[in-house]
Amino acid sequence: MEKPANAKNELLATVKEFERRGMAKAMLATKDHKHIISSLRKRLSRKDLEVEIMFKEVNGVPKFATFTFLRPKVASFIFFSYDDQGKRFVNRKLFNRMYEFLESSQLVPEFRELIMSEQFDQDLSSR
Repeated sequence: MEKPANAKNELLATVKEFERRGMAKAMLATKDHKHIISSLRKRLSRKDLEVEIMFKEVNGVPKFATFTFLRPKVASFIFFSYDDQGKRFVNRKLFNRMYEFLESSQLVPEFRELIMSEQFDQDLSSR
């Protein structure tokens, strides 16, 4: 069985990669639409888990990524933020809260598997 610290670090690495791919796709959508502010929303779901992820950028610079859980309980987490040059920062305290939220429902493996399987070239909508 995985140690909690290892599971948490592995989930963080997976979420960072997911965010990188999602924000890259959001930035491409912006170039196509020439909007000053744009966001990319993606809803992922499985039997016990539903989450909506939004990547937002302003003037071609990433601003934040929001993870809003709709099932099993409603909760929202914004632990990625960006400076004016688009450099990403991770708020570990908020990430840890999301991890605890998932762990309380024993959904860490399901969430990790869900975001690892996302390809970002299907079912994307720019809003």
